[in-house]
Amino acid sequence: MSFPYKKNIEKSMKKFYDSLCEKNKRRYAAIESEKLSHGGVNYISALLECDPKTIRQGKKELTELELDITGIRQPGGGQKKRPLPLNSGIDQDFLDILQQHTAGNPMNSSIRWTYLKPREIVSELLKKGYSVSRNIVRYLLKKHEYVKRKAQKNITMGGHPDRNAQFENITQLKQDYLDAGNPVISMDTKKKELLGTFYRNGSLY
Repeated sequence: MSFPYKKNIEKSMKKFYDSLCEKNKRRYAAIESEKLSHGGVNYISALLECDPKTIRQGKKELTELELDITGIRQPGGGQKKRPLPLNSGIDQDFLDILQQHTAGNPMNSSIRWTYLKPREIVSELLKKGYSVSRNIVRYLLKKHEYVKRKAQKNITMGGHPDRNAQFENITQLKQDYLDAGNPVISMDTKKKELLGTFYRNGSLY
């Protein structure tokens, strides 16, 4: 790009330069001067109203910065995640712990969850000789396709005075139909609906 720049560009450069701290002013001026051919230092010095020595100092700092960049940790550096020991048996022990604490969705057999909290699973695994964190437990839950479900308040609805009479009536109707030679169909309806204060926000595995 040739210079001098257009007036609107010069105005934007000066405005940006004035918004910087002293260190970044030097470096910005140095970078802009490097873009230009012979005479760039004097042009940028006049445009940004800074001393040519300031620009030369900025160039020196940029050179030193390039030398130090090899000491900067690159993306992906740092301590790597330590995988679980192979053939440790933790998967089977994990499933054994959850076996008696697992529920599912009657509408979809592939969906299952546990009411045990991650910290409780950590404690159970510790009894079996595995010292793991909650993050490992969450990893195992995800690995074995345990999902989160909405939490519900445990509020009893109490008994109904006509509860027994209702079932006696059903039993009598069933017998009447059977005696008449009519078929009787039993339907197990487990689908749940959310009712008022019996629902609250939150989720469980």
